[in-house]
This record gives sequence, C-alpha cells and structure tokens, in this order.
Amino acid sequence: MNRYLNLTTLVAAIWWSTILFVWARISDAHSEGVSFELAGSELSQTMVLTPAIVILVALIARYRKIPNQIMIFAALVGLWSAYLAFTLNPAASPAAIDGLEKLTGVAGSIGSATTTLAPTAYLALSLAVVILSVLSAFSKPLEPRVEKTEIQDDLSDPKSLWDSQS
Repeated sequence: MNRYLNLTTLVAAIWWSTILFVWARISDAHSEGVSFELAGSELSQTMVLTPAIVILVALIARYRKIPNQIMIFAALVGLWSAYLAFTLNPAASPAAIDGLEKLTGVAGSIGSATTTLAPTAYLALSLAVVILSVLSAFSKPLEPRVEKTEIQDDLSDPKSLWDSQS
C-alpha cells in the first residue's frame, strides 16, 4: 500500500499545480479584441480544494487507521473533481461573466470561451489519482523481510549453536 500511497501523493501534488495554469480565454462575440484569460483557480473554487483534500486524506492514511476506507474516500473525491472538470463551462462561470461586464459594460453578457490544454491535464491527473487511490486501497501491505544477518547472529551465539545441535 505504501508504494501506491506515495504515488498518489505525488500525482495529487502535480494535479494541484495544474489549477494555476490558464484554462480559458474568454472573448466577447460582439466586440473585436475584447478578451482575457482565466486560470482554473478563478473558474472554480471547489476544484482548487479537492487536490488538497486528497493529499490530506493520503497523509491520514499513512497512520494505518482504516487506510482502505480512507483511500476509497480519496478516490471518490478525485472522481467528483473529475466530474466537475468535465462539466465545467468556462464562459458561464461567475468570473468570466464579471470580467466581461467590466470590459464591455453590458451586464449579464456571456461570451465565448476557448479552452487550453490545462483542463484536460487536470481531468487526466484526477483520474490517475482515482486509479492510484483504488490501487492503494486494495493492495496488500508489504510483509517485513527477515534479513540473513539476524539468522547468522543467532548461530554465532554459542548457546543457540549448542541448542541447535542437540
């Protein structure tokens, strides 16, 4: 479980950083040259928090108290965030409407949005976090290895050697 838990934490940290990239260029259909860019953190505050929730849950799972159920919860949070990213309409977001109102002076206008590759990367990384969370929930914990030096130490003790010969 520890191997997948480490990978889940790493991918979730990368997933969290994709929210800072430019996600959409919003432009007004009626005005030439009126456009601005929005980052993912401006489009949805909920999608900013979900990678942090997954990282927090992965850190809690390291304490070995019901880690399987906790990682299933992390997978559900990642799946919910993937759904939000898939159904996001950047042009209808409050940040886009507010930006167009400030630029054009027309209240309640909805422009057109051109998305970048960042929402697709966010969606792909959230699905990767879901898969890794499920793998870490259902993987078996590694059993501690018995090293040969411990066995040799037992044989070097004269009393244990005497007991093993009798």
